Amino acid sequence: LIAIPRIVVTVLSCVLVAYAFARFEFWGKKLLFGIMIATMMLPLIVLRLPQYLVFREIGWLDGYLPLIVPSAFATDTFFVFMLVQFLRGIPRDMEEAAQIDGCNAVQMLVHIIVPLLKPAIISVVVHLDDERLHGPADLPQQRREVPRLAGAEDEHRRHRRGGVGQRHRHQRGGAHSQRGRVLHGAEALHRRCVIQRH
Repeated sequence: LIAIPRIVVTVLSCVLVAYAFARFEFWGKKLLFGIMIATMMLPLIVLRLPQYLVFREIGWLDGYLPLIVPSAFATDTFFVFMLVQFLRGIPRDMEEAAQIDGCNAVQMLVHIIVPLLKPAIISVVVHLDDERLHGPADLPQQRREVPRLAGAEDEHRRHRRGGVGQRHRHQRGGAHSQRGRVLHGAEALHRRCVIQRH
């Protein structure tokens, strides 16, 4: 329910964004590409808390939407960068010939670019590991499990304290009984000595 939609949405969005960066000229292209590359330097754990707060305000917690919908906006910048570099290595001769024959940008993408991008697309699918398939939707479940673990740990500590107290009481009782036996033996020996004197 999560992996297949996430992979499909990620591949579609990353191919579209990479095709735009590699083949079109527009204002702010270099700036946007630089910002996208800069986001690759941020570790995923830094983005968890802001994403969780946003999804909590929207009401998407405890569901599959936080794991699928963000991928529709090409949030996996590494895959976009990889596809852009792959597209820059493809010559434009076939695209220019298709454009002369009357193909528009969408037709060139579907009939020419995507077949040439098959190795890169397979790499994207393979590198979508389990770590990228999990997101802030897991945080509420982890947050609910923490008190239960803490309660179990406290109960274990109380049980250990109770066991230690029982051992101490048992040791004290054993010491008292041993002391009583020693005193009883001393009294018996004293009585024997008194009887022998008389």
